[in-house]
Amino acid sequence: MSDVPHYFADAVPAHLVPWDQLTEDRRQESPPPVPAGYLLVELFDSRRMARPAIATPAYRGRSGDCPGDRRAAGLWAKEVLTDPCTVLLDIEATDFDGRLIEIALLRPDGELLLDTLVNPGDVVIADEAAAKHGITVSMLQADGVPTFAELYDDLVDLLTGARIICWNSAFDRGLMTLEADLLLPHYYTNAAETEWVAARWEDAMAQHAAWVGEPSVTGTGYRPHRLNGPHRALGDCETMIDRLTEMAANPYPRPGTVRGNWSAADKAEVASLFDHGNAPDEIAEITGRTLDSVTWQLYQLGRLLFPSHLVRQPSGQAAPKPPQAYTMDDLRREHPNSHKRWTPEEEVRLMTRHAEGATVQDLISEFGRNYNAITIRLAQSRQGDASEPPV
Repeated sequence: MSDVPHYFADAVPAHLVPWDQLTEDRRQESPPPVPAGYLLVELFDSRRMARPAIATPAYRGRSGDCPGDRRAAGLWAKEVLTDPCTVLLDIEATDFDGRLIEIALLRPDGELLLDTLVNPGDVVIADEAAAKHGITVSMLQADGVPTFAELYDDLVDLLTGARIICWNSAFDRGLMTLEADLLLPHYYTNAAETEWVAARWEDAMAQHAAWVGEPSVTGTGYRPHRLNGPHRALGDCETMIDRLTEMAANPYPRPGTVRGNWSAADKAEVASLFDHGNAPDEIAEITGRTLDSVTWQLYQLGRLLFPSHLVRQPSGQAAPKPPQAYTMDDLRREHPNSHKRWTPEEEVRLMTRHAEGATVQDLISEFGRNYNAITIRLAQSRQGDASEPPV
């Protein structure tokens, strides 16, 4: 083997091909006794890639029902911005399936690692792409614009072991892999399968979609959003930092913005958050529910004692004075349903509205009953004693 020439990938003579290609071309029926050369392939230390892949949050329901995904995406953005291995990468191309013509690498703290046009040779830039980024063929063919081959070694040094963040990583990673594969000997045909740099690629667009929380039109996953950057590589990297900063600063829905019935998944999430040490007010912030609604659910789930404060008159508001009336007609002018028997439907609606955060005064107006009727019915419903209608 020592007498046979050894070649690196970029120095293999065109007439030397692998045995499987000779077999496919039917030039040879049996292997030769001694190969004419050996190909040396670069190897990478897999221990530098110890981080696990980050899964994109899955869509679990309608918009607003998955605050946990928003929180996870916000915390992901915060981690990315503080990770010393993070490199934001963006490229521009001749077309969606074209050639690479610009690349920028930027650290979250603003340190610029690379910002350059890339000369792909004799190419045509699609009109739609040119209208967006404004890059022309004459700009690419100007003196001093490097080719991808000339940038290759620097890119490998800058990106090996890095945590690469892209907006739609499938596009950026796929196009850069294609450029790297074009540097391989002509007999390599599985271009998209070549891992040219040992790095971890993550998609900021998918995480941002989970943070926004709008359902996809396909019914699965979240709807992705455009970056809305200047459509130049460095400018888009800077816009990515702005989006990640916004996500990291606002990982929670606004308290009280999530309404509607509690699903089994909602209740399980609240129970899990409480069991992991989160206080009710923290859970309200995380889930976007009101504090009273969260407190009541925790009571029903057996995590808290009966929240008697929820049936009291709000602090600073005096209880309404009893009406000065002595006939049923006089009483019902003030409270239309006074002394009427509660229906099961009314009782359910009363508890639901109270759990949603309605005040006692709101319930008095909505149900047409007085203060005592509302507060006593709330207490009796919790204790399972609704035998007598309060007045």
